[in-house]
Amino acid sequence: MIKPYFNNGVLSEKFEAITPGFIEALSIGFIRYMGDSRTSKSGMERPLSVLFSHDDTENSKTIHGYFNDAFNVIGIDHQLAGNLSVEELKKKFFDEEYDSGILIRSKNDEIEIEIFERGDDIGGLEASLPGGVNFEGKVKSVNYALPIPQIAVNHIEHALNTETGFDVLK
Repeated sequence: MIKPYFNNGVLSEKFEAITPGFIEALSIGFIRYMGDSRTSKSGMERPLSVLFSHDDTENSKTIHGYFNDAFNVIGIDHQLAGNLSVEELKKKFFDEEYDSGILIRSKNDEIEIEIFERGDDIGGLEASLPGGVNFEGKVKSVNYALPIPQIAVNHIEHALNTETGFDVLK
């Protein structure tokens, strides 16, 4: 049983524990929370979009490669923004209208993966939970990035404990 340490939307784990299967399972939990698509302004369905950033360490680049492979299999639109600070990534992902942002950083032998979402387009089940809907029954909206909520962490932890990665036919 894997029990990663999440704190305010940031997962911390030893680099050796983060394998391609770990990232695949994490991605499954992330998609269970966020969904795999959104409705565009034109009313058409489009794939979920995620903007990545990582520091310049080899460990972070390796983890980003695992995410890249996983998101390609799932069919999630994703781009790499380069080496940005968390505030720069949050601004860029919000300004360019991505649905989520993921920052990967290496600290000694630990990897930190920070996941956040748009405050004006709260994902998954968040809007159906107490506190996710205001008194008029409308989804709360804020114009900045929010760390993923506990329900997203629960989806990710459940996937990490039950999934074995993708079963891809070649």
